[in-house]
Amino acid sequence: MRTFLRLVAATLALAVLVGCQSEEPDQVKGEAAPVAASTEFPPDESNTVYRSSGPYWKVLVAVTRTQDDPRLEEAESSVTEAGYNPATGGISPEACNDSTIYDELKLDYNQQYYVVSVPFSTAERAQQFVYAYRAAHDPGVVGTVKLDNLCDG
Repeated sequence: MRTFLRLVAATLALAVLVGCQSEEPDQVKGEAAPVAASTEFPPDESNTVYRSSGPYWKVLVAVTRTQDDPRLEEAESSVTEAGYNPATGGISPEACNDSTIYDELKLDYNQQYYVVSVPFSTAERAQQFVYAYRAAHDPGVVGTVKLDNLCDG
């Protein structure tokens, strides 16, 4: 199973690098219970999820190598239209949680990346977002990563 997940992550990273994404919705990593596919978006938790001391799940809607890539603006716009306050900006392999994103997506540590993401307090809500976003926006999201608030300090 671990080999399969690594293969999926490598495939996603390759898709990011060549500018296309998987045709299947990404599964949230972590201890999530199965979530039925739904087109209903979960509540926006962007103002509260970072205040907890526990883990959270970040859905990466777009990951690009350049800051002026139109996919970033498109992703930010679509996430905002869905009622969310997305996080946008560059990530660095030196930052604790950013390094987790690099590891999970198998990104090149020598390359700067830019992301549009949405945080959730549970894996189930993150997965619900992935399903709902996928139903409204093709090709969907790049991936979901479990992160730790204690790392952000």
